[in-house]
Amino acid sequence: MSKAAPEHYATPDRLMARQTLHAKYANVDWFSWVSEHLAPGDTEHVLDIGCGTGTFWQATLPATPSNLSLTLTDLSPGMVAQAQASLSITHPSHNIAYIAADATALPFAAARFDAVLAMHMMYHVPNPAGALRELARVLRPAGRCCVTVNGTDNMAELRALAAHVFGTANGGWGDTTLDAKATETLMCSTFSNVVRHDLYDVMVVTEAEDLVSYLLSTPQADAAGARARQKIERAVHDTMKRSDGEFTIAKRLHLIEGRVTDAGAAL
Repeated sequence: MSKAAPEHYATPDRLMARQTLHAKYANVDWFSWVSEHLAPGDTEHVLDIGCGTGTFWQATLPATPSNLSLTLTDLSPGMVAQAQASLSITHPSHNIAYIAADATALPFAAARFDAVLAMHMMYHVPNPAGALRELARVLRPAGRCCVTVNGTDNMAELRALAAHVFGTANGGWGDTTLDAKATETLMCSTFSNVVRHDLYDVMVVTEAEDLVSYLLSTPQADAAGARARQKIERAVHDTMKRSDGEFTIAKRLHLIEGRVTDAGAAL
């Protein structure tokens, strides 16, 4: 992933193509796992930074307290609009606010939220340390922050395939320095009681088109131009043929949580 996320995710199509692969082949329910650690409580106000199309809340709201208040934000107005369009239909009775916002300059007063969730978005932020300080600023005393990141070797098999197709190091995924260890270190400088939780899963992809759609959703496919689909289809076909029609992908994901202990501690 690059830090050019605002342009690449201006509309939800690419993100949805990636989410489809995980929804179809993951064995561990990622959204439920994250929700268990976030553990939103009655009457709490939760802020989601980088909410995307709102699919996390589509999946988890039925199991959360009905009087929970949510504020969903994303740097992309298109993502926020899609989240609002979907959730206002499926969960019209929930108290949800939708705001396009920059994680490094949140338009909220200090100590407003009980919990903050930032799922797989910190590596899009040019200044993640500054963003974490901003998340701490808007949390109430004892408020909790949950940040999810990829492991350094997450989906290594798919990265290798992308590298083969596009001829770029690491598949052209961009900055991979903000891994769990680096994020944990940054969290410790801002929050107290920092704890890391690890999730491992294996996906066995059996439909070539699912891999093709995922790779077409990447910035590298955009750069490859009109012949991107042809190159991807040929590489995916050859790879799956050699492995009896299957492609195995190992997922290594992490959730790091921390708490604010004093009002204004991160100001």
